[in-house]
Order: sequence, then C-alpha cells, then structure tokens
Amino acid sequence: MKLLDTMPIVYARTPASPFHSWPVQQIATAVSTEGAALNTVSLAELCSEDGVDSAGVGGAVFALAALRAKTHSRFLAKARPDAVLR
Repeated sequence: MKLLDTMPIVYARTPASPFHSWPVQQIATAVSTEGAALNTVSLAELCSEDGVDSAGVGGAVFALAALRAKTHSRFLAKARPDAVLR
C-alpha cells in the first residue's frame, strides 16, 4: 500500500499543473495494484482548500476505495477464483 502525500493529489487534480502527469500515473498504478491511502492530515488539507466541497472529497475517497475493491476482486478472480467472496 502506498501512502499518498497531499501535493501529488493536488497536482493530479490540477490539469494545468506542469506536474500533473506523474502523480496521475502513480496514483492510478497504486490504486490498481497494491492500493493507495491517505492520512487524516492530507484529507483535512484537501478539505480545507478554498472552493472545495468537503463532502465531495469524502465521496471521491469512497469512490477510490470502491474502485480498489473492484480491481482487487478482479485480480483475485484471475489468481484464485475460489478466493473471491461474492
């Protein structure tokens, strides 16, 4: 599992950033393979930005978790079909 820092998340959601491509690739790889997480400090920093709906940040985190679970389930189905809980 990779722990995501605040700034790569900010760069990933800012297409105009010159640093946009790298964090998007890193986050996508982490979510689809080993998993990704963020700590409460990073979550609070993301929620406190001007113009950010904190409920939306929570929803985005939940969506990432759901994507992770779905991806992990597909991985398990290929690796060990008997290990997948339905």
